[in-house]
Amino acid sequence: MRINKYILGLGFAMATMFAACNTDNEGAIYHPSNAGVKFQVESAAITLNPSDTGGSVYLFRSDASSDLTVGLTAGLVSKDSEGNEVLAPLPDGISVPSSVTFKAGEGSVLVPVTVGDITLGTSYPVRISITDTSAAPEIDPVNSMDVSVMKDYVWTRMPNGMHIISEWMGDEWDDVLEVAEGTSTLYRAYNVYIKGYSLQFWVEGSKVTVKPHACDYSSSYGDIWAEGEGTFANGVADMTIEFYVPGVGSFGPAHEIIQIK
Repeated sequence: MRINKYILGLGFAMATMFAACNTDNEGAIYHPSNAGVKFQVESAAITLNPSDTGGSVYLFRSDASSDLTVGLTAGLVSKDSEGNEVLAPLPDGISVPSSVTFKAGEGSVLVPVTVGDITLGTSYPVRISITDTSAAPEIDPVNSMDVSVMKDYVWTRMPNGMHIISEWMGDEWDDVLEVAEGTSTLYRAYNVYIKGYSLQFWVEGSKVTVKPHACDYSSSYGDIWAEGEGTFANGVADMTIEFYVPGVGSFGPAHEIIQIK
C-alpha cells in the first residue's frame, strides 16, 4: 500500500449558527445568515479536451426554503515580485458569472466556468469566492474554491512505461507514461498517485520543469497541486516537487525520480 508520509496541519474555526433574516425583494441578491452557502471542498480541477467550452463546480446550501441569489467573484491566483499571493483578473479565455441562483427546494447549484481560447496544457488557478460571507455557515465554512482550469493535450502512451521512486508516496513501482502529441518534451505519469490525476513534467535538454497543476487529491482539502524542477539525464527525471493546496498550505518538498523505460 502506498502511504503518504506528509500530514498537513491545518485547522478551521468553529462557532454557533445565527438566526435567519427575510427579504421581500424576489430575485435580488441577499444573504440570510443561516443559508449555509458553501463550496464542498477548497479546490477542484476542470480538465477539458481542446474543443470543450467549459465545465462547472458545485455550490451548496443548507436552507433551501426559498429562492436565493448568491454573488460571486473570480480571479487568477498568482504571485507578485516578492512571492506574495495576489489575485489578478481572469484571462480573456476564462469567465465565471457574477452570481448564481438557488431555486426554492434546491440544495445545490452549478457554477459554470466558461473556457475559450487558452494555452493547451497550462493549468490556470482560478479562485471563485462568495462575495458576502454572511451567507456562509459558521461551522466549517468554505467561502472560496481554487479551481485548476486546463485544456489538455491529446496523449500517446509510451510502449514501455516508466519506473517511479516516490518520496511523496513512500514507495516505488512501474506505471504508465504518456507524451503529448505534437511535442517530444511534455510527459505525464498517468494516474500515478490517484485515479483521475496525473503528474506532468517538461523535459528541455538536461532540465526538468513541473509547472503548477493538480496531481493528487485529499478527501479533506480537495486537489493537491505540484510545482518543481530537476534534472534529466540518461532517461531519468530527478525532481524536487512541492506538493500543496492553493490558498491553504504546503505539504513540503518531496524527491521524485522517474525512469523512462
